[in-house]
Amino acid sequence: MTDSEYEVAMAMVGGLWSGFKKPPPGAVRDMWLRILGDVSTEDFSSALSVLVERGQKFAPGLSEIKATVNEMRMEAAPLWSEVWAEILEHVRNAPDLKPVQGTVWPALRPWSAPVIGQLVDLVGWGTVSQCYDEDLGVLEAQCRNKYEALVKRAQEDRVLARIPGDLPRLEQARQRSEGFASVGDVIRLGNGS
Repeated sequence: MTDSEYEVAMAMVGGLWSGFKKPPPGAVRDMWLRILGDVSTEDFSSALSVLVERGQKFAPGLSEIKATVNEMRMEAAPLWSEVWAEILEHVRNAPDLKPVQGTVWPALRPWSAPVIGQLVDLVGWGTVSQCYDEDLGVLEAQCRNKYEALVKRAQEDRVLARIPGDLPRLEQARQRSEGFASVGDVIRLGNGS
């Protein structure tokens, strides 16, 4: 969000909630700009519409607006039912193919979203392709939990990537926000290293 977009955004909030006081210039305004840095005017406006529809009586704060934008982005991730259907389609159409180490599988038929390839790499193609029908429900539940964690981590990384500092967690978030983490990174972070 640029300075001019910020002014438009504040005018939108003021137009919807009469008691809204624009943040004063200085540190508070800079914080709003930093936290809303990756939020477009359209996303901001959509978040305000959602808050109005929910019956928000008072002007929302920065955290409420950012949380609503993040919720909307979560909904923008592929639906789990679509992800699972795509995985099953790949299993049915190419059960004997195995991914080449270090590549997105299958190279000839890429996944519709990088997170799906990352999920399959994390779970293991062998586990997915050799699952018996009676165990399919268990595998789906495990994959769904991992998928939701991957999507949530990607969203958190986008937020953390903009925070200044040289802490290891922030640096890892910056690297992952440029693309999804490798399976090795996910495993290391999951073990607390």
